[in-house]
Amino acid sequence: MANFVQNLRAAVNRFRETVFRGLFRARFRYDVFISYSHSDAKEYAFNLKQQLSNLDFACFIDKEESPPGLSLGPTLEKALKRSAVLVLLATERALTRPYIHQEFETFVAAGRKIIPINILDALTKNNEEALTTAPWKTIKEQKLIWIDEAAEAFAKQQPSPPIADGIDKLFKYTRRNVRVRTEIIGTAVLVLLAAFGAGFVIKGQAAEVTRQASLAEIAKQETQKQQTIAVEAGKEAQKQLILADNARQEAEKQGRLADAARDEATKQQRIAKEATAEATKQQLLARQATLEAQRQQAIAEQQLQRSRNLLYDSDINLAQRVQERGDMKRLSEFLNNHVPNKTEGDLRGFEWFYYWRLANYRPEILGPVDSVGPIEISADGKVLAAGGDLGQLKIWQLDGPRESVEVKAHRDRINELAISFDGTMVATASADTTIKIWDIRTKDVKLIKTLRNDRVGVVGVVFSRDGKMLATGGANRTVRLWDLEKETPLMTTSPYPESVSYPAISPDGNTLVTYEDKTIKLQSTKPPFGSIDEIPTGEKIGCVSFSADGKKLIAGVAGKVRIMDWPDYKNVRLLDAPAGACPIALSGDGTTMTMLGDKIYLWNVLPWDPLGSFNVDGWFFRAL
Repeated sequence: MANFVQNLRAAVNRFRETVFRGLFRARFRYDVFISYSHSDAKEYAFNLKQQLSNLDFACFIDKEESPPGLSLGPTLEKALKRSAVLVLLATERALTRPYIHQEFETFVAAGRKIIPINILDALTKNNEEALTTAPWKTIKEQKLIWIDEAAEAFAKQQPSPPIADGIDKLFKYTRRNVRVRTEIIGTAVLVLLAAFGAGFVIKGQAAEVTRQASLAEIAKQETQKQQTIAVEAGKEAQKQLILADNARQEAEKQGRLADAARDEATKQQRIAKEATAEATKQQLLARQATLEAQRQQAIAEQQLQRSRNLLYDSDINLAQRVQERGDMKRLSEFLNNHVPNKTEGDLRGFEWFYYWRLANYRPEILGPVDSVGPIEISADGKVLAAGGDLGQLKIWQLDGPRESVEVKAHRDRINELAISFDGTMVATASADTTIKIWDIRTKDVKLIKTLRNDRVGVVGVVFSRDGKMLATGGANRTVRLWDLEKETPLMTTSPYPESVSYPAISPDGNTLVTYEDKTIKLQSTKPPFGSIDEIPTGEKIGCVSFSADGKKLIAGVAGKVRIMDWPDYKNVRLLDAPAGACPIALSGDGTTMTMLGDKIYLWNVLPWDPLGSFNVDGWFFRAL
C-alpha cells in the first residue's frame, strides 16, 4: 500500500511538472535571451549558448548586429517578448551599443529577470561609474546580482564554469517561484469556481422552491400528498442553502490561505536575495584573504630564496679562498652545505661543480698524444677530440670505457678542429691547405669529405648548428663559407688586415660573424652574401662566439669581454678580463664564461667575478 501511495504521488508530481512546462513554454518560447556586442564577445556568446543548451535551456542569440540608428527588427522584438530571462554580456563595448540599450530596457519594462555578466570589470571599474548612467543604473537601483567573469576565460572566449552554473541556479530559482505562484493561483481559481458553482446550485434550488410554492398556492385543492411533497422540497432547499453557506465560508478560508502563502513566498524570496548577497560578500572576502595569503607566502618564499642565494654566494666566495690556500677539507664542507634535498631547489651552478671537481679531483690519463695542439669536447660532453703537430687526430669516447681511436688525418700539423653541434662530425683544419670532415658516430673514424683551400693553410674552422655549412679562416687572411653537402665554397671574403682565426655562424645559420680591428662584421650566408651590418666596438677584437643557448654574442678585445644580446646586439656589457684572454664559451644559463689566454679562466658573469683558472698543455675549447 505504501509503494502504491509513493508511485501515485510521483505520478502526480510528474503530471504537475509536465503541465507547468507546457504552460511555461506556452508563455515563453526561449528560456534565455543572450544580449552581447558582436565586435568583442561574439565567440564567447556562442560558446555560452552551447553550454546553456547542454543544460537543457532554450536560448536565443542574434547572429548579426543591428545597424546603428535603427530600431530592433521584428525577429528580435518577438524573441525578447518570448524570452524568460535576459543574460547581458557586459563588456565596455556592449555598454555603448544602442541596440543592447533597447534590449535591456525592453526587459526592464516587462519586469522580467535580468542576469548581468561583468566582463573585465566593465560594470565595476572606476568606482562603478557605468552604473550611474542610464539605462545601466537600473542594475544598481533594482539591486540586480551580476556574475563576474575571469579575465583569462574571456581572453580565451570560453565562459568559465561559474557562469553557466550561476545562470542555471538563478533560472531554476526564478522558474520555481513562477511554478509556486502558478500553483497557488490555480488553487485559488479552483476554489472560486467551486464557490460560483455552489451559488448557481443555490440559485437553482431557490427557483425550484418558488415554483413549488406557486404551485402549492394555486393547487390548494390538491391532496395532502402534494402538500407533503412541498414541505419536503422546502426542507431540501434549506439544506442546500446551508451547504452553499458552508461552501462560501470554505472559499473565504482558502482565499486567506492563498494570501498567506503569497506573503510567505514574497518573504522567502526576499530572504533568499539577502542570503545570496551575503554569500557573494563572504565569497569576495574569502577570495581577497586567499590572495593576500598567497602574496605573503610568495614574499616569504622570495625572502627565503634570496637568503639562500646570498648564503650560496658567500660560501662560494669562501670556497674560492680555501681552495686557493689548498684546504680541501674546508672546501668540501662549504660545498656540502648546498647539496640539494627533496624540499629545496638546486642552486648549484657551474662554479659549484668546478670546485667540487677540484675538491674530488682524481686526474685521469686518457692516453699519449704526440705534440698536442687543439682540443675540443662535444656539446653533450660525450666526445673529446685532439689534434697534433704531426697531423694525427685522436678521438676519445667519454660516456663509457675510455676507448680511443687515432688516425693520420693530415700531412702537416692540425691548426684547428671543431665538433658539430650534434656531436656526429669533426672538422680538422690543417697547414697542408685542406679541411677534412670525419664521421665519429662509430668506433671507426671515417673520412667523409675533403675540402681544398686553394693551397692556403687553414687557421680557423667552425660548424653551423645544423651541420650544413662550415666557415674557415685562411692563412691568407680571408674567410671562406662552405656548402658541406655540395663540398664547394659558397663565397670567400676579401683579405682582412689580420687573419680571422675565430669566425662564428649565427644559431639560425643566416649570418656569418667576423671581425676587423675595432669592428664586428655581419654578413649574410645567403646569395648574394651582402653585408648586413657593422658594429663598432672601440676596442680591438680578437675572437667572436655565441653562447650555448644562442641568445648572446660574445667578443674578446684587449683586456675586455663584450657581451651583447642576439640578434639585436643590444644590452651591451663590457667587462674587464685578463689581458689577451679570448671568450670561447658562455654557459646556456648565461652565468659562467670560459676564456682562453695564458691559462683557462672561469668567470662568474653575474656578478663579474673570477671563479678560478688552471694551466693545460695545448689549446682547450669546450662549449659549456
